[in-house]
Amino acid sequence: NAMYRDKMHNKKTEKDSIMTVILSRLAERGIGSDPAWSGLAGSLEAMAVQLRLPEEMRGQLFLLAKYRDIGNISLPENLVNKKGKLTEAESELLRSHCESGYRISQSIPELMPIAEWILKHHEVWDGSGYPLGLKENSIPLACRLLRVAEVFESMTAGNGFEEKMTREDALREIEQYSGVQFDPG
Repeated sequence: NAMYRDKMHNKKTEKDSIMTVILSRLAERGIGSDPAWSGLAGSLEAMAVQLRLPEEMRGQLFLLAKYRDIGNISLPENLVNKKGKLTEAESELLRSHCESGYRISQSIPELMPIAEWILKHHEVWDGSGYPLGLKENSIPLACRLLRVAEVFESMTAGNGFEEKMTREDALREIEQYSGVQFDPG
């Protein structure tokens, strides 16, 4: 029993250290850090409360907000942090982070429940998203909620490419693109 207990403890410690390394690499790149995701997590929580989603799904949405871009760890740092216009080849490589994130999250027990969401988090209501080109209700609800929250946070925080918008203007714009970029429900 002591041997199995020790084995179980060491396995958890090893898993925790792998997760710590991944998280520190992501933080070095500004992914999953407090400023980058706390607003996003708050927006998702507000939507989850409004939709009366179960507590378990709220926790999973929190994880999705934090680790949605975990696949960026497999990309060159200069690409992930590039300012300005990307070439077509750079855009294609950057889009691969969804598949990389899916594979990484499948190997981390805490993230396995959201692995599919990580894969599909850049899908768009009208089918113009990636990597699978899903549309409408074939996109998981969590990904549709994340899409709205990410765009809202980007517009209200100002993302360097556009002017910062007021909360009201951002909500109006989201409503305007409802049924195209966003779930109309």
